[in-house]
Amino acid sequence: MGCGNSTEQQVLTFPPHVSSLNSGTTEHLNGVFFEDAQKGYAVGSNGTLLTTTNGGIDWQKTTIDTSYTLTNYFVHNGIHYVCGVGFIGSGSTSNSIKKKKVDAFVPVFTNFVASNGQVLCFGGTFALNRIAGYCMQSDATGEKWENPKIQYLWNDYLYHSEWYGKAVATEANIVLVPIRRADMGFYGIYRINTLTWKEDTVLTLRPIIHRGIIPNWTKCELVAMAKGGSSTVVAVGQYNGLLLVSKDNGATWKEHSVADSTSFRDVYMTSGDVGFACGLKGALLYTQDGGITWHSMSSGTTNDLERIYFPTPTVGYVVGDNGTIIKIDLAGN
Repeated sequence: MGCGNSTEQQVLTFPPHVSSLNSGTTEHLNGVFFEDAQKGYAVGSNGTLLTTTNGGIDWQKTTIDTSYTLTNYFVHNGIHYVCGVGFIGSGSTSNSIKKKKVDAFVPVFTNFVASNGQVLCFGGTFALNRIAGYCMQSDATGEKWENPKIQYLWNDYLYHSEWYGKAVATEANIVLVPIRRADMGFYGIYRINTLTWKEDTVLTLRPIIHRGIIPNWTKCELVAMAKGGSSTVVAVGQYNGLLLVSKDNGATWKEHSVADSTSFRDVYMTSGDVGFACGLKGALLYTQDGGITWHSMSSGTTNDLERIYFPTPTVGYVVGDNGTIIKIDLAGN
């Protein structure tokens, strides 16, 4: 979720200053999170967990009890959460995270969302004859994970996982989730009420049919969403520069074009106006008008970029392949 509207009262520098940070690893990094301006975490392949206490200047590797790929780090009410391939862990600090028992077959957990005073973890699988999508709910301590609050069957809906699917909290007790039909019927977005667990489809994307028979799915597959300001939500797709904007918390959507060569992985809004998106081959873009218009900026790398997080309205971090960590500074420093 974004950092509120405080950027709208500040003088910002565009394009922002971008610098490369030394992560000390060549592992692929899939997730990044900061507790405050100085203390942050990055996670990735082979159980990689990096920590910094000085705003990313130095990173240290922390041992965690898995060698599988990690996808997301999250801190809520003093509890530290990590998820990844067949893994949900929690602890009071990054050094104390332990794997928790989850009664579900989920090869990949992709992200955490705080809603209704609880932490939710989303994930899924493409395996035949198995449950295909999950939303798990933690207790207040992070120790116990309830049986899935939501299960999408293989012949029903599938939460988009594959390392980079990202749901987002948009209003009190409301979470938006990117989904797809397992039988390739359509892609779209689910609106979940985390008080009643009622689910509604708020967006349906169907393929363009070529020559009467061949479906083109490249303008359908959404992978991540971000909330900005009081009512802006931006969703990005995996192929062909797919980018959608809602100005009413996801009730209605409009497509806004960017370069067709862009393959997005993540999007992050720091306010209702300012936001960033990243993707394959070092793609990095920004918007100043709430997602309507997007401008490319140099990331200084051709590595794939996977996740964005802004601990403050003017400083953010992007992580990606081969240990890539990029700092974005909107104050021009």
